[in-house]
Amino acid sequence: MLPLLIAGGLLLVAGGLYLVTQSNRLTGGGAARVVLSGEQIEELRQLSVQKEAAFEQARLNRPQLNEADIQLLAAALQAQEDYITARGALGKDNGRLNNLRRRYHVLRAEKLRASSDQAEATALELAKTDLPQAMAGIRQAIELEQEIAQRWVYSSLADPGRLARLDTRLRRLESEPLWRRTRDLEAEGRRLAQTGQHDAAAAKFDEALAEENTFLEKYRDVRETEFDRIEKLTVARDTARSVPASAAVDEMVRQATAQEQAGRWEQAVTLWKQAVERFDELLARHPRSTLADRSRERELTRRGYIAQAHPRILAVERQAATMRQRLRGREVGAALAIATPATAEVQELNVTYPGIFPANDPLRLELEFIVERQSTLQALLPDFDRQLTPLPGTPTLRLLNREISQALYAALLGNNPSAQPRESHPVDSVAYADAEAFCRRLGWALGAKVRLPTVAELERAAGDVTRAPVPRQAWTFENSDGINTRAVATSAPNAAGFHDVIGNVEEWTASAATEEEARIAGGSVGWLAVPGFPSRLVPKREKSRILGFRIIVE
Repeated sequence: MLPLLIAGGLLLVAGGLYLVTQSNRLTGGGAARVVLSGEQIEELRQLSVQKEAAFEQARLNRPQLNEADIQLLAAALQAQEDYITARGALGKDNGRLNNLRRRYHVLRAEKLRASSDQAEATALELAKTDLPQAMAGIRQAIELEQEIAQRWVYSSLADPGRLARLDTRLRRLESEPLWRRTRDLEAEGRRLAQTGQHDAAAAKFDEALAEENTFLEKYRDVRETEFDRIEKLTVARDTARSVPASAAVDEMVRQATAQEQAGRWEQAVTLWKQAVERFDELLARHPRSTLADRSRERELTRRGYIAQAHPRILAVERQAATMRQRLRGREVGAALAIATPATAEVQELNVTYPGIFPANDPLRLELEFIVERQSTLQALLPDFDRQLTPLPGTPTLRLLNREISQALYAALLGNNPSAQPRESHPVDSVAYADAEAFCRRLGWALGAKVRLPTVAELERAAGDVTRAPVPRQAWTFENSDGINTRAVATSAPNAAGFHDVIGNVEEWTASAATEEEARIAGGSVGWLAVPGFPSRLVPKREKSRILGFRIIVE
């Protein structure tokens, strides 16, 4: 009986010992040194073994460990720490201590990790509906991860990467209100601008800029934003601020134009100068505005120059009109005598008033063409009328009785795009725009309007199409190799006097400028000769070695 009492007393002493030093021992801290007898020390070791055995039994018998089970392992760890401390030396039992400590820390850390994962998952769901609660959940997950790292160090479950990801996720959630606010302010600013409330719109854009800058300072590293958003907001703000000034310029332009139409050119000049000055103020005050377009400044200046030079410009236009009359009469020498000084005057005006006649100005191009191509005109005009035949049913329209040859095309445009250069053959491999450019230049040369014919006009020139064309009047697959064209006007003319309206090369026909397609008509050397007038719709960019054109003169 006495030995049992002694043993019980020793167990009570040992139990009291590890309870006193509990807070230090559980987390790996040093244990208090207490002087014990050898028997008491051995009782501590036995207690540790018993608690560990009880823990292992619980783990084998339960589907999931509870807190009481984990406390068994904690008690085993505490007793082992006291045992080693009481012995005052390290030996083989220290390995057991490390093993118990690691297992206990792992259990605690795993439990915290599960709670951390759950807090994060719940927060992600809440982020869709309750942002404050979502942020609270992420903060909780961060605190749990910090506890793992700081308190349960022997678990090896501390995860700096996860902590960093959670911090990024939290800051991303924190950035949402600011991210959304700057965009709401922008949307409100654009709505105000659309309703004409430009001052209020500019104020909203200013607020949006301030919020965007705050966002970038705090959250640039965790949430993307448009890389040029600051620039866009600045442009929107400056544009809103500049609208009144731009409207004032528009009013001056309207007044100046009205003065020009009324023939009051001096008043118009004054208004154009004022418009330029006001627009320069806009450029200086609101340089990022979409309305601060320097091309507009150049155009305002140009319009002012035109008003100043109006009498001289009018004189040039009159000279050009007289020149066209001479060209229509095929008086090439008289036309050149007018075009030469008129071209010189245009050049002088352009020096005095820069940009008054830009490089693409139609009048400038026309005058320069007549002067530069005078030799071509002298060779072309005397005989050209013989190639123009009145269109059946509309005698005021004259259609070229043959296709445009490569030689004629090159003479007026300076190049020959044909797949097989043969000057007497029809020009080919020309797009619709190329044909129109030729019409424009030939019109300058003739002093008249030149254009492409319509499909209906070509069909009228073709005559009776209810029967297949006569072979001698059309180069088709029936009398050619289907690939190579023939020289223009080498087939016999039809009853109306036209060559190759059917066959040889397909021909471009007139189409509205807004259309992207046009019809090509008449068939080619590859066409099977059958009754009817062939035509098909193609893109205006189409080019082919069997596609050319002819012109009509109004």
